[in-house]
Formats: sequence, C-alpha cells, structure tokens
Amino acid sequence: MKNVQSFIMLAMLIAAPAGAHVLEAPSGYTPHTFKTPHQVIAMFLEAVDRGELHFYGKPLSRGDINPIRVEYVYDLDQSVPQIMIYSEFTKPQTIPGQPDCAVKAISAVMDHEGHIIDSTLHVWPRSPSE
Repeated sequence: MKNVQSFIMLAMLIAAPAGAHVLEAPSGYTPHTFKTPHQVIAMFLEAVDRGELHFYGKPLSRGDINPIRVEYVYDLDQSVPQIMIYSEFTKPQTIPGQPDCAVKAISAVMDHEGHIIDSTLHVWPRSPSE
C-alpha cells in the first residue's frame, strides 16, 4: 500500500506544471485605490442622474433600474481595472421591433472618473405570461 501511495505522489509531481508565468507590471504602473462596492454604486447612480445610461436612445433613471452587482475586471497591462455594474430593470423592457424579447437587465462599464462608457443589454425570450 505504501508503494502505491508513493507511486501516486511521484506521478502527481511529474504531471504537475513546473510553474506559471507571471507578467511583471509595466513601467509607470500605479496601483489602483479601491472604492467599496457601495461607493461605486453611488458613483454609478450619479452618472445615471446625469443621463449617461440609455435604452435605445432614451435616458434611464434611478427608478428604472436596481443595481445588483459590482465587478472589477483587470487587464494585466493596465493599472486601473474596468468597473462593471450589473442592474436589473424594475420592469422588463421591450426591444423596439422585437415584441417576443424582454430586456431584464443591463450592465454598464464605468471609467475611473465615474462616467459610463459602455453598456450591454441582457435579453431573454418573453414568456407567455408577460
């Protein structure tokens, strides 16, 4: 039994990768100072109040959305992460010309200054009860 355990351990050591390549930070890299998720949501809602979040050309308001999640996305060659906020619509929206689809959520990307620079709609097929 001891030989079998030794063989298994040896096989695992041989099969395991020797190491991972870790990229070094680029020159001039300044570490990012984090804001809490609640601070990010406050910045996001200020951007919404400024009319920076749209649904097919119509600015959305705070009452249209419910922020649920904050995500930090890192590129290894950038010192500042991309900040994404996932929000559900308080009432599902309909895409113009697509009555069989329901938009139930929107993700917005903010820059480090708190401006919304991109957004993505999350679309589901409309259920018969809607």
